[in-house]
Amino acid sequence: MGESITIPEGKESKLEKDIIIPIDEHGRTFIPFAVKWQEDKRKMEIRNFIERAENPELTDELTEFLKEM
Repeated sequence: MGESITIPEGKESKLEKDIIIPIDEHGRTFIPFAVKWQEDKRKMEIRNFIERAENPELTDELTEFLKEM
């Protein structure tokens, strides 16, 4: 396991500079949310988000979820 995950800048990522996400020895990261979960209208665990983003058969489901936010 590395020390970080890097999302490179470029046309495909639409980023102007690299995003570096630190990870622990198990590949996990801490994401500090700006609002509490109880105040959010909709929730999706990151593992479900990643599954839907990577699986073309589930991408429409993810798109609908994000439209409703």
